[in-house]
Amino acid sequence: NKSGQIYHVTQGDCFCERLSESHRNSLNAWANNNDLGHQQLDILKHPELEKFVPSTPAVIVTNQQGDLVYYGPYSSGFGCLESSGLVDEKVDAYFNQAIKPEKAYIQTEAEGCYCEVVKQ
Repeated sequence: NKSGQIYHVTQGDCFCERLSESHRNSLNAWANNNDLGHQQLDILKHPELEKFVPSTPAVIVTNQQGDLVYYGPYSSGFGCLESSGLVDEKVDAYFNQAIKPEKAYIQTEAEGCYCEVVKQ
């Protein structure tokens, strides 16, 4: 049983998702080393996510109980490059500290490269 799960929310034809690919790969490698699962969710195949995810790429991280740990972008700044990773610092801190935060970290505003989700 994994200690958590990382969901990469995408919508396919989005240039910004290609920019974040190396970040996604490094996050998956981190997940493998820290006993977390990871999977990609195409928002077009999961339209129920549209009301929560206004743009992609986005990341949703849950703990072993399925509780939300992080929701938001990979990073902020031009191009969403992995050196400025919001998700990395918040998720690493959550899974590698003895005392867990009581609330999820939800990042609703960030500047960077995102594609608006086209409502079905």
